[in-house]
Amino acid sequence: EISYVDWFGSVILSRSKGYRMPVFPYLVVAKYDLKEKNSNGRSSIDTAIAVDTSGSMDGPRIQVARKSGLATSALMRELNPKNNTYLAHYNYQVYPTTPQEFLNIRANGGTATHLALDWLIETLAVNGPAIAYLVTDGAPDNLDAAIKSAKKFRDHPYLMLRIFLIDGDEGTEANIRKIGKAAGHKTKVVPIKGYQLDQGMIKDVSECIDQMYDIDQF
Repeated sequence: EISYVDWFGSVILSRSKGYRMPVFPYLVVAKYDLKEKNSNGRSSIDTAIAVDTSGSMDGPRIQVARKSGLATSALMRELNPKNNTYLAHYNYQVYPTTPQEFLNIRANGGTATHLALDWLIETLAVNGPAIAYLVTDGAPDNLDAAIKSAKKFRDHPYLMLRIFLIDGDEGTEANIRKIGKAAGHKTKVVPIKGYQLDQGMIKDVSECIDQMYDIDQF
């Protein structure tokens, strides 16, 4: 089956497991019927991105959150055009959106992180290996509800949670540790501190993704 390895998908999956290069058993393989010339397997990885646009994200944070969401979506499509990428923003509710619409989103309202986590799971759970990105400043309105929703990731072992923590402090980092650990030990965090913001923008999102922390080490 080595001839049918999807190397782009395998890079993403292997990196999500802590390996820089694709390694067995984290190889995404599409099996082909040589007679029919059709694929009978998945060779892509779905991605869903939920971006916090609550009032606390106003200012530079919303700029870097917008950049994170759009750049991550573009990166996944560049790695493999077959990757399905879903985008939403949330405050009191979750609002699925398009990249074009997302450019005009303003920060306001509350922070229903538990609904964002539920949306990530509902969007991705029906298919195979998938990556869920939560982009937030780590200040949910209801931390207990967020933890409860995060625990649902444990029922989906092939669904991997990745958290971009925007300009976190001691309190919000503690929140993310609780949410991430509730989701399981495979959770990883990308902390983006204020000193890393260049006029509110991430210089290189792909580089940030390479600097993920395992939740047990964050």
